[in-house]
Amino acid sequence: MTEIPYAKDFFKINRWMLKCAGLWKPDTTNKTIQLLYRVYVIVVFLFVNLWFTSTEFGSLFSTYKDEYPLIKNVNFFLTHFMGAVKVIFWYFKGNCLRKIMQTLEDPKYHYESCKAPPLSKQFIAECVYMAAMFFQLYLYCSFGNEVTLEFQEISVNIWNSNWLATNTSFKKSLVFTMLRVKRPVYFTVGKFSPLTLSTFVYIIKTSYSIFALIKNTSV
Repeated sequence: MTEIPYAKDFFKINRWMLKCAGLWKPDTTNKTIQLLYRVYVIVVFLFVNLWFTSTEFGSLFSTYKDEYPLIKNVNFFLTHFMGAVKVIFWYFKGNCLRKIMQTLEDPKYHYESCKAPPLSKQFIAECVYMAAMFFQLYLYCSFGNEVTLEFQEISVNIWNSNWLATNTSFKKSLVFTMLRVKRPVYFTVGKFSPLTLSTFVYIIKTSYSIFALIKNTSV
């Protein structure tokens, strides 16, 4: 079996993004380019970690008397603050990520070298692991889907209840409740995707599509 050649740079896009963020030094030995990049790094660092952070603090102080704007600004501030912490962490621990990238570029971690023969111990172990992961994901999506379906039945159950015997104030509350439940309720994964059965099916389809693409594409 002939050995399949692999591209050496699997993280070209990642490195490009890190360079744009001022977190990856250029590979060139040109001192002028290196000096310009250092200036660029300082500008990015001052803008992201000092100027932008100070404006977030200012927005918090300007809206601390208003509840809803304050909650919104706190959310923005925490999101930016965590990003700034990651940037600072990268400045001190960037070598760890570089070592991880070099490890992942090793040919023994590539797809063709990771294929296990059918009915082997490794193949069975990977199948069991994959089935366990899909089952765990199915549990989350299934119960999340049940919550969504049960929530949609609230308006029907309100209509079928003995609401005629209630007072006017309670009837108005029921009307507002029925209007509210028109918007479906979902459990989400970090506000990224709803936990429903359709999401579970989509994940399976996407996983198989990626697998087929990797299998049929020679790197």
